[in-house]
Amino acid sequence: MLKRTFDLLEEIKLFIDMKGTAIPDLRDKEWRCDLAFLVDITDHLSALNVRLQGKDQLVNEMFSLIKGFEIKLRLWESQFRNKNPAKFPTLKNHDTGNLQYQKYGDKLAVLREEFSERFVDLKKHSQAIKVCFSLFFVDVTALPKDMQMEIIKLQCNDELRQKLMIIQYTSFIISIHK
Repeated sequence: MLKRTFDLLEEIKLFIDMKGTAIPDLRDKEWRCDLAFLVDITDHLSALNVRLQGKDQLVNEMFSLIKGFEIKLRLWESQFRNKNPAKFPTLKNHDTGNLQYQKYGDKLAVLREEFSERFVDLKKHSQAIKVCFSLFFVDVTALPKDMQMEIIKLQCNDELRQKLMIIQYTSFIISIHK
């Protein structure tokens, strides 16, 4: 809805003018750039939200999506600091002459920090998630001492590793064909 409103700004402005009501923000270039930025970041957040709500997802998949989004936020922040709004098409196509790149980089930094704080509890359990879903790639020394020997035994079990690889390969092939 936000994107559609942005797309209709000119028509909305004409309608408001016909009614004799003044809304200065509709003519303000900075405000319009802010709205374009909001359209794009909302679109990115909405896409993440939809992926997190998917059916039959495991916690490790959702954790990967969250970590990936935080990395994207860091990348976008860096891109804005380098005056490159590549992944913000509404903003990029709007009016880059009035773009306040630093301002949007700062907004993305704040969002990244809030995002990190929101999922701090999930990060606290990242080792447990890795043990459950990436048994063969977990750093044993980072685990509680009472688990280390058992995890080493499991990591050295070639038969278990082979079975897991077959299951993962099958899941991968199925996911490609969906």
